Amino acid sequence: MPLAVAMIWVSRLQGHLLRGEISLSMVGEGSTTVRLLLVDDHPVIRDGLKMLLAECPDIQLVGEVASGELALDEVARLEPDVVLMDVNLPGLSGLEATRRIRSTTKHTAVVLWTGQASEGLLAEGLRCGAAGLV
Repeated sequence: MPLAVAMIWVSRLQGHLLRGEISLSMVGEGSTTVRLLLVDDHPVIRDGLKMLLAECPDIQLVGEVASGELALDEVARLEPDVVLMDVNLPGLSGLEATRRIRSTTKHTAVVLWTGQASEGLLAEGLRCGAAGLV
C-alpha cells in the first residue's frame, strides 16, 4: 500500500473516532487516548502506519503483530481499545481473527482495512463483529 493510501486510511480512522463510530467509552475513565493494536503482515506497511499514527496524539500504539494468530494473543495480553486489522493475512484471516476477538472480548473494537473494499466484504466484516471497514 503506498504511503498516500496509508495517510488516507489514518485520516479515515481519525474521522471514525471523531464521529463516535468507534466509542471512546471503551477507553479508561478520564482518558481520551485510544490504545491501538496494529495487525498487518507487511513490515513496511506497519512501519509507515506507525509513523502516521505517531502524529495522532489521541492514539497510542500499544503493539503490532504480523498475523491473526498473534493478534489473538496480543489482544488478550494488551487489552487494546481498537485493533486495526488487515483483512488479507496469511494463515488465520483478518475476518476470522475479528470473529474470535469479538467472541472473547466485547470491549475491544476491530476496524478492518483493505485495499480491495467491497459491499460484500463490509457485510462479512460486520457479521464477524467489526466496527467498520476502511
